[in-house]
Parts: sequence; C-alpha cells; structure tokens
Amino acid sequence: MCSRPDTGPHNFYFLAPVTGSTTEIIELELHNLPPNVTSKGGAIHPDELNDNGEFNGFVHVAIGPTPAGEYDIELVASDGTDTQSSPARISIRSDC
Repeated sequence: MCSRPDTGPHNFYFLAPVTGSTTEIIELELHNLPPNVTSKGGAIHPDELNDNGEFNGFVHVAIGPTPAGEYDIELVASDGTDTQSSPARISIRSDC
C-alpha cells in the first residue's frame, strides 16, 4: 500500500485472504502501524466463508500525514483459538 507523506487522512483496505473453517468470528487487525496511521480492523463472520472455506476479508487503515519511508506491519487474523499472521508493508513516498 502506498500513500504520500504530506496528505491525509486517506482510508484504504488491506485484503486478508483466509482459508479454513470456524464457527467463530475471525477478527482482523493490523499491528506495528507507523505514526499517524490507525486501523479499525475488520471481521469475517462464519457464514461469509464459501464452500471451499475461502474468503477475502477487508482490514481498514487510515493514513494521515506520515514521514516518508517503508513501514513493515503485520496483518493478524484470529478466531479466538487459532491466530495467523502475515507481513504487509505501507510505503510512504511522494511518487505514489
């Protein structure tokens, strides 16, 4: 994901591909966010998983004016029993 350093806030969504099955809500969060970046997270409800147990969840992120750089963050999905994570990156630069 890329945003300019001197603008914002802009609302974006990370896609969170989830595979499997659960009877619980899968909570989606972003960890290690840079300055002036916030997230409301996201959720996948059990009835949203298709017959193959696959779904793309959406994880909200709002990027405000943030110093230029590459920020490695973590996307976390948990149903309360099993937790999985994946690296993600936010690029803040003037040529987005």
